[in-house]
Amino acid sequence: MLSKPQLRRKLRQQRNSLSLREQHRREQQLCQRLLSLPELKNAQHIAAYWPANGEISTLSALKQWQQAGKNVYLPKILPQRQMQFVPFTQQTAFLKNHYGILEPQSRQRISPQRLDVVLLPLLAFDQQCNRLGMGGGYYDRAFAFMQQQAWRKRPYLIGVAHDFQQVDRLSCDPWDVPLTMVVSNNKVIKGAHNRNITLNKSVSFA
Repeated sequence: MLSKPQLRRKLRQQRNSLSLREQHRREQQLCQRLLSLPELKNAQHIAAYWPANGEISTLSALKQWQQAGKNVYLPKILPQRQMQFVPFTQQTAFLKNHYGILEPQSRQRISPQRLDVVLLPLLAFDQQCNRLGMGGGYYDRAFAFMQQQAWRKRPYLIGVAHDFQQVDRLSCDPWDVPLTMVVSNNKVIKGAHNRNITLNKSVSFA
């Protein structure tokens, strides 16, 4: 069984080996699945990510949600390994962070608790919707409030990936925040943590 560093290295190489044509084909398959999900049809405040290092892209779906009047947000890395979510519009300016990933530059932000749906990148997932990320723990810290036993509200946490990123089993740490579901270019897996939520209809920026 591969260690987590070995698994990360293997799957990064596999993602990066895809041709541009194959990446685009898989992106279209994924976005069609995302656009058909009831959880996303009803959502008004959707956070996603800017694809890097072979991550499957959701940008096509983001543009359609924007055209439909939905609010879209992207993550921005802060000191002390913290993360915030800021609005993404046609006028958004971008700069590369210290990982070389494009980030939106904005003073506005939305609290993670106010999001309806979050699309999370990942390196590996299993049938139980466990997620292996890059190892920085940014998402686990941002959504640690969802580990509280009494928390039964939004957001849906949806991992997105290429189909080949599924593995037999991932070990979990106590601080890992479980996913609601995983969507790949050829399947949708709903986890044991899938639950009904009340979607937010209004938002105020801090």
